[in-house]
Parts: sequence; C-alpha cells; structure tokens
Amino acid sequence: MSGLAHQLPEYRIGLDIRRDAITAVRIRQDNPLDPARLVVGRTADAAPDLLAQVLAVCGHAHRAAARGAVAQARGAVADDGGLRDRARAVLEERLLNGVWRLAIDWPRALGSAERPDLIVRVRRATSGQGTTSGPDDLEAVVDQIDRTGLQAAFEAASVARAQPEPGARADRDPSLIADRIAEGFAEPARAVADLAALLGGGRPDPLASGEAGVVMTSRGRLTHACRLSGDRIADYRIEAPTDVLLAPGGPLAAALLDLRGSDLADRARLVTAIFDPCAPVRFERLEPADA
Repeated sequence: MSGLAHQLPEYRIGLDIRRDAITAVRIRQDNPLDPARLVVGRTADAAPDLLAQVLAVCGHAHRAAARGAVAQARGAVADDGGLRDRARAVLEERLLNGVWRLAIDWPRALGSAERPDLIVRVRRATSGQGTTSGPDDLEAVVDQIDRTGLQAAFEAASVARAQPEPGARADRDPSLIADRIAEGFAEPARAVADLAALLGGGRPDPLASGEAGVVMTSRGRLTHACRLSGDRIADYRIEAPTDVLLAPGGPLAAALLDLRGSDLADRARLVTAIFDPCAPVRFERLEPADA
C-alpha cells in the first residue's frame, strides 16, 4: 500500500481572474487513477478488496461496487448471503462521510468551529461493519449539526446565492452552489433513514439501484465495470462522483465561472470545498496563454 500512496490522484485547478470575475477555469488531474493497472491480471475475487484498500475514503462503497461489477461480468448475482452486511457498511460509511463534511470540512473552509465530537459519536454508534446502537442515536448526532450557522457563513462569504450575481452569464445556472449546499445538509439524515430502513427489514438501498456495479455514496453515484478473461480481470473502469463534479466544463467549473466580486481566489477555494472532492486539490493562476 505504501508504494501506491504517491500515485493517488490530485486535482489542479487553474483560474484566470480578471478584475471582478473568473474568466477561465482549467481542471487537470495529476496521477489519474487507472484501476486497470491495479487489477488487470489478478483474479476477479481479489479485485474488490484491493480497490477498497487503495480507495479508502469510500472503501466499503468501492468494495461493494466492485463485487457487483465482477458478478455482472460473470453473469451472476452479487449476493453470497453477505449483501445485507455490505449494504450496512456502505450506509455507515456514507453517514460518516456526510457528517465529516458538515462537522469538519465545511467549518474548516469557513474558518468556523469544527465539531470532531460529532465524528467520535458516529464512530462510537457504528462499528464499521454493523450498527452497535440504534438509528435514534445517529439521528441525535445529525440534529446537532449547525446547519443555520453554516448557511449564514456561506451567505456571508457570498457563495450561497440562489439568484444570479450582477454580471453573471445568462447561460449559467445560479443554483449550482446553493443546490450543492442543500444536498450536503440533507445527506446525513437521508443516510440515517436508509440505515433505519435496512435494519428494519427494508431493502439495502445503496446496492439496489437495479444496476450491477453501482452504489450511492455521500458524494453521489459510484460506478464500477469490468471485463474478465476466464476468471481474471482483463479490463476495469471506475467513474466516481468526483470525476463528474470536477470534469472539465463540469459542475464545479460552471460554479466557479459564476463567481463575481472581490476575494475570488478565496471564494473559489470555498466553493471547491462545498463540492467536496475526494482527492487533494491545488490551485494555480492561469497565465494568459493557458486560459
């Protein structure tokens, strides 16, 4: 694992800032992850655990998606009797990531007080493999997230507008950032509700999309697909939520181009934190020839 750590992806976001507007955004990925390079030639059964170890931020989700992709390539169903446990682990991971965003990442980006105690409480309430206390305990944690304070801080930083800023381009969607904030606020409660449904005998929603290799994470839809040669991996593809959010010309780039006014570099960093990429990000200033 230590030999792979330096190869994990990092995004570089180049901004061309002129007066009161960001006029160009260039998003590039250094060390893009090539899952085929990691798993091609390995046995199909080895791929899920390896990918979960390398992609540890959402390791349970990647393991579950990989199992679904391998099952689809075999023409089988990814249910060996452990489906419920895998669904539970995915939901607990999704909940932890969603609470981490609101208790740690967003307050840190805003310069507000972080709430590591909420992370401790979620971890105590879940074992990582199964819930050790009821959903009511988790609901109590989620209820303590200061959504009102975070929303006020976003508005004070002029990044939470639901209406166009003066001079904004007519072809842009002014609700991109506001919608992403609203989604972040809603996700932990949704994860708790899904977990309660699962524990109450409901279907394992994160693995029941109807599509093999697809799992819902705290950031969005994760998709794995593979091709086998015999029982070894011949090709492998992953599309993660961050790949979509940070794609050139994608949602983050559009949101950054919407920004107007002062302190644009700092506000661009805050908007990027709102979109919550699962890989490190570095900012750079575009030279005229690069824009």
